[in-house]
Amino acid sequence: MRPSRRGAGSWSFLAVVAHELRRALAPIRIATALPGRLRTGEPQLPRAQAIIEQQVAHTSRLVGELLALSRSGT
Repeated sequence: MRPSRRGAGSWSFLAVVAHELRRALAPIRIATALPGRLRTGEPQLPRAQAIIEQQVAHTSRLVGELLALSRSGT
């Protein structure tokens, strides 16, 4: 079954959104592995925490925008 032109645009949009969410999660995954490998007090720990906070905020904004779009479309 082939999607209609309108449907194809929706799938394309969803692919972009999925890519952006996955891209935002990669630094979180890396940063969460660091605390287990470092000793307490190492200078990389605050940087890892900052990366996690920044990427979680970015991902939250993306999800919030998606929710707003879904509400406006109904």
